[in-house]
Amino acid sequence: METTGKTYEYDEALRARTEAYTDKDTGAISRNLLGKRIGVSGASVSTYVNRKMACSPENIEAKLREYFRQEDEREQAAARKEDFQLDTGYKPTSVSEDAYQTIQHAQQERKLVILHGDPGVGKTQAALQYCRDNPKSTVYIRIQAHKTSMAGVASMLCDRLGLPQTGGSEKMWDAIHARLMNTNMLIIVDEAQLLKQNVLDELRQFPDGDELEGIPGNGVALIGNSELYERIRRIEIRKQTRSRMAVQRAYRTRDLTKEDVQMLFPQFTGPEQKKELKLLADICRASSSDIRMAKNIVDLAAGAGDLSYEGLLRAAASTPVGMI
Repeated sequence: METTGKTYEYDEALRARTEAYTDKDTGAISRNLLGKRIGVSGASVSTYVNRKMACSPENIEAKLREYFRQEDEREQAAARKEDFQLDTGYKPTSVSEDAYQTIQHAQQERKLVILHGDPGVGKTQAALQYCRDNPKSTVYIRIQAHKTSMAGVASMLCDRLGLPQTGGSEKMWDAIHARLMNTNMLIIVDEAQLLKQNVLDELRQFPDGDELEGIPGNGVALIGNSELYERIRRIEIRKQTRSRMAVQRAYRTRDLTKEDVQMLFPQFTGPEQKKELKLLADICRASSSDIRMAKNIVDLAAGAGDLSYEGLLRAAASTPVGMI
């Protein structure tokens, strides 16, 4: 019951669940994070848990009920999939491993490399795995459509590097160069086809370092779709940038091998599952779909409790792949 003024009725079961869910030692998340997820402040969550609200708890309780209902449904869906042992970890396919080694080359040799081609073929997964393997010496950003300018990209890099995002783009870029100078840090830029020309010109300078002082530069890996390469091929990227490209690698979904698909979907490697595996291989390699789509279809089928060939077809029918 509320202790300061008017008395309000609390849903005690909901309040107790919220308290346990946000317990500092055993809870799932903090009260600040829960508040952010339901659209209130962390202080409001604490006030509710402590029964000290100055107004009716009806609104926050409605938000909490909806949140916990969705969490319960999510857990139930995950439980249905447990029997199928879906593996979402990194898979070193021939494509993703080639991308991984190309990114490694950029760091080791302090060069500019370009990885481009079909979406959903493994480029990003390779980059993320490289970052997990080298967390102290990599800076990964994924370009967003509203942050393609000098200031937008600089602010993303500053955020990753723990630098202030103030003073305008020139000062931010100066700070980035100063922070990276004489280090072995690697910059990985995903969705690089969205970058503006002047940002590409800025990034291509990092491998140069300070030749006069003998200070080596930093490797840069640009990852994007085929549009990135087409801009380069049409000479829309300045000659200075093109001449600094140490490696450019193109990846296509059709390059995925049978062994790659088996690695991606180990649940379908038995002799009695050849039809299912071929279906997934066709989806992975199709020009209109990719690995992500195939994984989504398997996830949908597992959620429905049916990973048979027919179950995969039904799941595929509800995606952009359509009826196969």
